[in-house]
Amino acid sequence: MKRIRFLVTTVVSLLFLSGCTDNNDEIEKQVEIQELSVANKIRKREDDGVIPKLNRDDTLAGEDNDKNGIRDDIDKYISEHYPEPQKSEAAIQLAKSFQEALLSDKSDMQKLKEIDIRSMRAVNCAGDLDMIGSVEELESLISNTKIRLLEYLKYSKALDGTVASLPEGDTCE
Repeated sequence: MKRIRFLVTTVVSLLFLSGCTDNNDEIEKQVEIQELSVANKIRKREDDGVIPKLNRDDTLAGEDNDKNGIRDDIDKYISEHYPEPQKSEAAIQLAKSFQEALLSDKSDMQKLKEIDIRSMRAVNCAGDLDMIGSVEELESLISNTKIRLLEYLKYSKALDGTVASLPEGDTCE
């Protein structure tokens, strides 16, 4: 909702500015100021702990120094927000499956189906532990930049038309 409000404010500002001047440089300068203002607001919210500090670089993988298949910032988030061992393990299982989907070769249908099965197992595990909200939460944290979101959407599109069902039984790893 706040992003929509920001976009509306920016568009209105640009329309106002374009009516006042023919100078494109002035318009571009105003847009840059708006973008800096948003970036500063994000940093402030991160510093205040309102939103998590996430890796926002231009890579798909982000940093994974311990090579466990989960970005380091997501590892930190899980350790801070899922203190119970069983829920922490389920969150790790979800995060690994989402990260694997993000980094997958979208042309290898067999591999995509295997990833999808692991993802469904992780979702089922989360459901069994009353963590169904964590599925969407971790998915959004992992696809937190434009490049990551677009790649995750490619994964979803590649599986379009395939059928999958939630497995039964204990699927927690």
